Amino acid sequence: MAANIIQGERTGWFASPIWLNSGILHLNQDGWLTVCNELALQLLDIDVELGVPVRLDDHLSVDREEYKLLHHIVTSRAEIRNEITTWAENKRIRHVLIDSYSDDSVDLGHGCRRGHGMYVMMKDLGDFALLDQHLQRTEKLAVIGKVAAGVAHEIRNPLTTVRGFLQVMMNRFEERQMLEEQEYLQMMVAEVDKVESLVKELLLLSKPHHTAKRNCKLGKLVTALRPSIEVMADTKQISTEFVIDETIPSVAGDEGLLTHVVNQLVENAIDAMEPKGHLTVRVYSEDKVVRLDVRDTGPGIPYYQMDQVFDAFFTTKEKGTGLGLPICQKIVADHGGDIHVSSKGFGTTFSVLLPALEAKRPEQSV
Repeated sequence: MAANIIQGERTGWFASPIWLNSGILHLNQDGWLTVCNELALQLLDIDVELGVPVRLDDHLSVDREEYKLLHHIVTSRAEIRNEITTWAENKRIRHVLIDSYSDDSVDLGHGCRRGHGMYVMMKDLGDFALLDQHLQRTEKLAVIGKVAAGVAHEIRNPLTTVRGFLQVMMNRFEERQMLEEQEYLQMMVAEVDKVESLVKELLLLSKPHHTAKRNCKLGKLVTALRPSIEVMADTKQISTEFVIDETIPSVAGDEGLLTHVVNQLVENAIDAMEPKGHLTVRVYSEDKVVRLDVRDTGPGIPYYQMDQVFDAFFTTKEKGTGLGLPICQKIVADHGGDIHVSSKGFGTTFSVLLPALEAKRPEQSV
């Protein structure tokens, strides 16, 4: 079908896809890219002449997720169907539906060598993908909430009992100088604390957050957390940079919950980096929004995982629970804000956007 649509008449092969609501391009294994319609130009955010082969790496940086996907398609000759991927174009996140077809059965001429390339059809899904993802995430959190609320009480009571008896035994071993046995019990207590922490995270994720409507200066909050953040970074030999605008307006929120968000994002950033990495925390305002950016210099997030980072229980850490970012997203949403992630090959930035409180106007004297 794609071949029939794209080929058309030999004399006007690329006039035919102009009316399609999909971007169409051709790639050959020598690295040449031929863009077939305007929509493909918009989706790739490049400026080339339609129908004229150009070098792929001359117009798309090898660090861009678009390049990585297209390069994979043509080098592996992968025919993919209905794959949804996320591209960043002009600071806008786009959800794109990708289909690819071998050109074995099509001879288009114009430098497209038959049997040596792939056609790619791209459709901008716009807000439909975002809505579908939001509904799926909401349903998943609702299920998690029911499970967490039902079992939390049953789990916590035995944990409290076990931890209490372990503490009693530790005290007795200490009195009797049984140091080796005491170490074993300390390890058991640590494992019990991990389960307790997991239960707390589940409850935090499932329960609605009744945020206190108090004026909160996000810049001052981050400044207060700076010493503990620097200590955390020093343990991994990570350098830090804080760019805080103290003149930004306040937000309405709960300082305790917002502190949890900052600490979680910073901890994730530090975990993502090797020693000698660099952490940047920036607080500023734009367009009546107070913004917090936490950036690391780690390896970045692959394009195929960008849509999963806020899914409950999704994690790339060996000992992670996959609940940290979903909790952050829920807290931010309960504050009327949003949280975004951007990653292009090197480094990742998580951005928290919160509505700024309007400054009260002074009363005019009559």
